[in-house]
Amino acid sequence: MKGLLCLSFVILSACAMTPSKTSGLDPSPEQKAAYRTELDKAWSNLAQNEPEVAYKMFTEFQKTNPQTVFEAEAKFGEAKALEQMGEWARAAKIYRQLSSERLQSQPQIAALSLYESSKTAEALGDESGMMAALMDAEKQAAHLPDEIRTAALPARMGIAQLKMGETEAARQSLAKADQGLNVLKQKGVPAETWARIYFEMGSVSTNQLAPENFQAQLDSFKEGQIFLLKSIEAGVSPWSDNALMALQKHYQDFWNLSMNPPVSRGLDQGAQERARAELQERWLGQISQALVALKQNQRPEAAVIHAQEKKLNEFIANVEKETQERLLNLNPLLPLTPEAQKRGRLKRKGTVRSEPVFPIEKGPQKKSQPATKTDPNLDQRRESP
Repeated sequence: MKGLLCLSFVILSACAMTPSKTSGLDPSPEQKAAYRTELDKAWSNLAQNEPEVAYKMFTEFQKTNPQTVFEAEAKFGEAKALEQMGEWARAAKIYRQLSSERLQSQPQIAALSLYESSKTAEALGDESGMMAALMDAEKQAAHLPDEIRTAALPARMGIAQLKMGETEAARQSLAKADQGLNVLKQKGVPAETWARIYFEMGSVSTNQLAPENFQAQLDSFKEGQIFLLKSIEAGVSPWSDNALMALQKHYQDFWNLSMNPPVSRGLDQGAQERARAELQERWLGQISQALVALKQNQRPEAAVIHAQEKKLNEFIANVEKETQERLLNLNPLLPLTPEAQKRGRLKRKGTVRSEPVFPIEKGPQKKSQPATKTDPNLDQRRESP
């Protein structure tokens, strides 16, 4: 059980603070120790990406130990498990309840609930709600753990501001997060702690990605991915593994939308294909730029020692290769000058390949994307001598 407190994340340190006696019945020292052991196991399961198991343990604790000083922690753990399971609306409801009911008796849990509310709001596509939750959490910053107060909170504030197009305010918030990191470095934070701090700072949501917010979402992710990279480079499980999976998942979300951009059905088939190709070219180009920004922040290849970093490098190389190939395959569908057409630049097959690129796509449950049909007029030009 070495490193259990590290595995149970920074949230546990705040939840474990001695709550006010007004928050519930105060058990005996022996009972407290038993409760602590039971909750530690639940937090450990949550940290090991077993939210269903953790959820059951947290809810069972509340049933068997009602009205104790540990009830709020178990309730908070229930919300965290729901959040990890993708049940954001249910988690948000619990966070709202805790932030209002426990503000006086257990201010640490109330403050953390406000902070976590920003994540559920983001996941639900409520950017203004995300910002409001972060501002409320900032008012209760004195009750937040050092890592969240000094680094994660301003980092998430910057990410939220980027989503809302507030670029200058985002720069200031991210600069504040950098200052917080410097403060933590001076305290001699161990590698295990850095891995989870960076993971927390880079936690963003792309599940509400849509054509109208593609650029804003990508801008915020480009900042968040740097923190995920630092967590990966720390090479500490489970945080480095979680950071790698999160980064791959976000790129997959952007990739999937780029492969299936919506176009007006009022256009004829050829015009639809050209419009789709133009969107794909622009979005894939932006994904390439995000990869360049990620690589610029990587440490030298000679310094790579952790398995997570090696997997990341393989992932980047694969996505770069596929992106370039697919951009080339789009050329036949994009508008060309008559001179270019005469030079025979339409010799490549004008389809978008659909082989899986991301690890999660390669399972048997995933179906390949249908090939993009080409303009019949262009096919005729290919056949002509």
